[in-house]
Amino acid sequence: MFNLKKFQQKSPQERFLLILGGLMIIAYTIIGCMFIFYEPMQKIIRQDTLRKIAGVCIILYAVIRFSKLRNIYLDD
Repeated sequence: MFNLKKFQQKSPQERFLLILGGLMIIAYTIIGCMFIFYEPMQKIIRQDTLRKIAGVCIILYAVIRFSKLRNIYLDD
């Protein structure tokens, strides 16, 4: 679980990387959802099935990044 006291004890570089990693996870999740649900993304990938597969792969990548971030920074 997230511990604020441990977060404050980290160096500024570690805190910055933790926040940047969290923002990237959010960005990948939003991009994946856009590929799945946002219709104007058909300009990038024409086939509906491939567009949904790409969206799911991007969301899975966000989950992998989250698990790595959690193991590195939050479970110390």
